[in-house]
Amino acid sequence: MWGEEYESGPICEWCSGASTSGLLSAFDQELTREVESTELLDCDNNDLFRFASDLGELGASHVSLQVVRDVIGGILVNIKGQNRVDYYTLRTKTEPTRLVQILWYLNELGYIEVKTKQIPDGLAIDYIVIPRNGLIDKAFVAMEASDQWKEHREPNFVLACVLIHGLAQTIALVENTGTITFGQGLTRIYVSNGHIYIPKQFTAPLMFVIGSWANGHSEFTEVEINQFMTARGLGHKERDRVNRVIGGMNPGVQHTIYRMETYSPGTGSRSLRFVLNPRFVALRDRLRDRMR
Repeated sequence: MWGEEYESGPICEWCSGASTSGLLSAFDQELTREVESTELLDCDNNDLFRFASDLGELGASHVSLQVVRDVIGGILVNIKGQNRVDYYTLRTKTEPTRLVQILWYLNELGYIEVKTKQIPDGLAIDYIVIPRNGLIDKAFVAMEASDQWKEHREPNFVLACVLIHGLAQTIALVENTGTITFGQGLTRIYVSNGHIYIPKQFTAPLMFVIGSWANGHSEFTEVEINQFMTARGLGHKERDRVNRVIGGMNPGVQHTIYRMETYSPGTGSRSLRFVLNPRFVALRDRLRDRMR
């Protein structure tokens, strides 16, 4: 989408149009509907929730988004049935300015309610309230109800909801106005020292995955994704790392969106391709029906 430092400019064809932005918007709306209607988040057997939590895992492979997931995880760990979390319990690892940015964006999305208090210098965050039957409350209930040896996918799922909604919101703003301004859409969580930094190592591969999925591609080759990332300024080492992450070959990053396999392109050499999980092919068809 953009380079490292925010620049106003047109949106690329890959992210714009009915195929990508339309299905992304449908995905966002479907997530909201299903979260509101479900009693218990099931990120293993519900294909919509599974796909979202896998996207959250991909997002958290970048340090900028890992911080956001850590804050979400800190909230979930510290709720403890009280539906509120003291602000100072979240300050153990995250830099205060970054933490405040993330909390206010979560507040804007309606996932939490930030409560402030008066201090000599003005207002400061005191604690946050977790809305009953909201996304984070349901994620907490799901974690409490799961087997203690089961991997917790809920922080990834909440992160994905933030990213999907933020991306849909941001793309819509650019499509409608031709640009975005400081503090709009997903830029809210990318502000650093008064500038907006869009992490290409996260945004480029995630939008390639979403765009490939939205455009009906059930597989792609390493040549295709490398061309996409090269055009957006990612170097050889960055591309190799992204390919390992998307192909499920990077230690510590576990998802089920693609499997990586080798094939012969007919030149006597061997190359790599990424094959989409059939569960997510069916999910795409379902969302397309919703769009119609």
